[in-house]
Amino acid sequence: KSHLLRVEEDLKVQLAGLEKTLLETLATSTGNILENEALIQSLDETKAKGTTVKESLEESTTLQKSLDEQREAYRPIAAQGSKMFFLTRDLRALNHMYQFSLNSFIALFKSALAESAPSSDLDRRIDMLSHALLRLVFGHVSRSIFNADRLTFGMHFARHLAKERADSDSWNFYFGLDAGDAATRGGAVPRWVPQEVSRRYASLVGAFPAIASAYDLEDGGKWSNWMRSPNAEACVPSGAQHGASVFAELLLVQAMRPDRLASAMSAFVRGELGVDSIAPEPLSMHRVCEEASASSPVLFIVTPGSDPSQELEEHAASRGEGRYHQLAMGQGQAEEALRLLRECA
Repeated sequence: KSHLLRVEEDLKVQLAGLEKTLLETLATSTGNILENEALIQSLDETKAKGTTVKESLEESTTLQKSLDEQREAYRPIAAQGSKMFFLTRDLRALNHMYQFSLNSFIALFKSALAESAPSSDLDRRIDMLSHALLRLVFGHVSRSIFNADRLTFGMHFARHLAKERADSDSWNFYFGLDAGDAATRGGAVPRWVPQEVSRRYASLVGAFPAIASAYDLEDGGKWSNWMRSPNAEACVPSGAQHGASVFAELLLVQAMRPDRLASAMSAFVRGELGVDSIAPEPLSMHRVCEEASASSPVLFIVTPGSDPSQELEEHAASRGEGRYHQLAMGQGQAEEALRLLRECA
């Protein structure tokens, strides 16, 4: 696109120059114009050049239009990528260390383009690119944040990127916002509901009356068994045939079985985003170092009991001797650190 624009500008300059030359030639001619063979020949040459330039301009315009149409077809993946980038930027609210640069995101985007197999079906191609980008971004961010924040991050992504988007009222209820006097609107609480969760049940049914009918919450036999299940998040009696959403199941687990909420959230994230796990793949030093560059170094933040030094030494040894240096930073070591950086650069 940039090359075509430069070519078009050059052609416009040439066309303007030809028009100027034509006017100057006519203005400076003497005698009878029809008998001035040199003038007529010059005008013919200028006309021929002008015609060629105009044809080139028309061709450039056609190519630009075709290119714009092709670029527009991929706008959905561009919009998806933009949304993912700004969602990762939101993580700064969790921890100030969670800083994700545009350069690192562009590298992931290019990796997604390289990994996805070509397809003549444009819709299929966009779906494959979207899934590949989501998988790479999710894995990259999950590997970069603390374990305690991974579930929060997964829910943050699922809220905005889920295949089946829940409405804002459902999310507000999930977060405990705008519940108001929902508990007083819930009506009678069935006998199978334990006393300790009866208020949460009334709040849920008061806020979303359709859930009671969709899931047949009056059926005490079915729901009593569910309340005793050790893995309640995996066996919620289905309400999909009555239009209930996957998120409604999560609300039910939150209200009735909060002890299984973390597992339900994990299952919700995996199902809606199409990822295998909210935890990252086992650390591969080779892959980490391949992703790094002189302008994008790697910073390891370790917790008690973890130390990547041995893996770093083994990986460095596999890349050749004399290319790995260790330095304990402290007072007076700044100059030595700079010297080693310059030496390795």
